[in-house]
Amino acid sequence: EGNNATIQDSKFDNLNSAYGGAIFVDGESSNILRSSFDNCVASNDGGAVYIADIGTTVAYSNFTHSKAKTGGAIFINGKNTIISYSNINNNTATSAGAIKVSGNDSYISNCNISYNRATNGAGGALDIGGERTSVYYSLFSFNTASGNGGAINWIGGHGNDSIIGTTFLNNSNTGPQGGGAIFWTMGAVIAKGGLIKDSFFINNSAYNKHGGAINWYRTEDSKIENCKFVNNYASSDGGALYTGDQGGLSRNLTFINSQFYNNTAGKHGGAIANQMEGSWIYNNTFDGNK
Repeated sequence: EGNNATIQDSKFDNLNSAYGGAIFVDGESSNILRSSFDNCVASNDGGAVYIADIGTTVAYSNFTHSKAKTGGAIFINGKNTIISYSNINNNTATSAGAIKVSGNDSYISNCNISYNRATNGAGGALDIGGERTSVYYSLFSFNTASGNGGAINWIGGHGNDSIIGTTFLNNSNTGPQGGGAIFWTMGAVIAKGGLIKDSFFINNSAYNKHGGAINWYRTEDSKIENCKFVNNYASSDGGALYTGDQGGLSRNLTFINSQFYNNTAGKHGGAIANQMEGSWIYNNTFDGNK
């Protein structure tokens, strides 16, 4: 324990613990900078790092080959966490192959999060349950999940959750509801205003259900803006995008200024299968979907 601690320019290899195989953060305003974590193991959560307090920053660091039940590399259970300019690759967990976000106000930016696996659950790279999470300017590639969300399983419904300027490439899942790159649904209460903007979805696949790139399962007054969907595949509905309504509560999803090229659905909606009332599809381009 201890506030204002900084760990930098350090190397952590082949370490293990119950929570946080290398580091358990239990102090405010802690920093982990320019450090590497390889082959760390947690028997429970956070293969390399477990964050339990307020205001932790992880930056310019590398996380590889780490393992846990939840959060193969990092488990966030604190508030106001920043993870930026880091490589988080080749980690494995039962769920949340790379990062589990349980705390609120988390910010993930400018990261390469690739080749992570959720072996028996959701979120090949990220499993997000905290409120007001932002994912900006990052790359998610070749992540896989046996559950929902090949790259991200997002239990949203908190309002102001957002994905901006991010690329999703070659992610896949075999889960019961789909979302080759992202599966996004409600939390305990639906709040308004989720946003996906200025992002690319290329060659993602939902092999067992809907939404080759995204299955946005429950939302209200949310928006997909200026995104490109190319060569995504769903075995059922919505080759690029599936928007499904749980119990008639989802509504008013806006699709604007986006492009849909060469996406494929096994059943309905080569580009989009939309089931939300009050949706607005405006100024989009569709070509070669089937």
